[in-house]
Amino acid sequence: MSFSRSEQEIIKAVKQRQIFLQILGKGVGIVSLLAIIAFTSRAIEKRLADKARLKATALAYETGPFNPTSKDKVGSPQANSPTRVQSHVVDMTSRSDRSGEPTKVSVVDLSKPIGTRSVSEETVPAKEVTGIQNIEEKKPRIAEVVRDFFLAKSLPELLPVVRDPRRVKPLMEEYYQRNPFAASKWKGIGWAIPVEEKGFRFAYVQALFDDAPPVNVVIEETERGSFELDWESAVHYCELSWKDFMANRPEAPKMFRVIASRVDAAEMNVRGSNGKETTLKLKHPQEEGVVYGKFDPNDPNFRPLLRQLDLCEWKDVPVILRLCYPGPSSEGTASVQIAGVEGKGWLILDDLPRS
Repeated sequence: MSFSRSEQEIIKAVKQRQIFLQILGKGVGIVSLLAIIAFTSRAIEKRLADKARLKATALAYETGPFNPTSKDKVGSPQANSPTRVQSHVVDMTSRSDRSGEPTKVSVVDLSKPIGTRSVSEETVPAKEVTGIQNIEEKKPRIAEVVRDFFLAKSLPELLPVVRDPRRVKPLMEEYYQRNPFAASKWKGIGWAIPVEEKGFRFAYVQALFDDAPPVNVVIEETERGSFELDWESAVHYCELSWKDFMANRPEAPKMFRVIASRVDAAEMNVRGSNGKETTLKLKHPQEEGVVYGKFDPNDPNFRPLLRQLDLCEWKDVPVILRLCYPGPSSEGTASVQIAGVEGKGWLILDDLPRS
């Protein structure tokens, strides 16, 4: 069977097109495979980088006047050139080593605070300056605020230097009724480290005393250029003392700043589990005693808590929780119900982004 010249050209063209389509199909497949591999690799690298950054970030809370059990020495050498912290950090629980530089941190993302006082990501400019800029030049003014905070002997003296004074004033009034103002011999400030958080200008600052160990506090620079100290995290504010909570066993939820960790298998065998709830070991940063808080991990209200726990690998995670005892059936046990989550880490952000 013979074909005319025109038919042969058509057959040749069809075959060439088929070959081209086959090559194109293989090329698209290879490109797609490479894209999937690249996306997966990038996701894995990002996850590993996040974990590495979290572990490498050195921010600590040096428990001083607020924790009489602290044994760190006073007057240790200070870091001369603080580094900029690029992770979203709120940890007021870890201790510094004797060099005065932070050594460990449990990190919690501040960019998505939860509860009624939340910050919408859409309201924060994408290219906003974060952290306190030129912090070394501003240290004298920051030192004045920290000094006024620790030397204050009354609420009128304290309110001008704290964050969100209108909201925290009633909390401070209640707190100082059961905790008198503590006097310390002010010495100065040590290192100051900017904390990069979109929408806010934060820094960790080390306060030094002649008669007490150093204390690390969170400082915020306002849009007016003034500086304010976060009172709630500095004093570990809770609505009730840990001792009274365990003794009185209230059935109405109370807010606490606590340190949460995963319950190990041995403890779970002792505590028991219904298979639907997750149990956390909860302790107060200052007071003695441990309770075991339960919550439903499938409840969407606790997704932010799960994110915080995952980010810190479920160990020594600073969180703000609402806790209560489930009723008479819990009599004689250390089991409590986790009724809610507030803020991120130990900070509560207001609902107005900084410019």
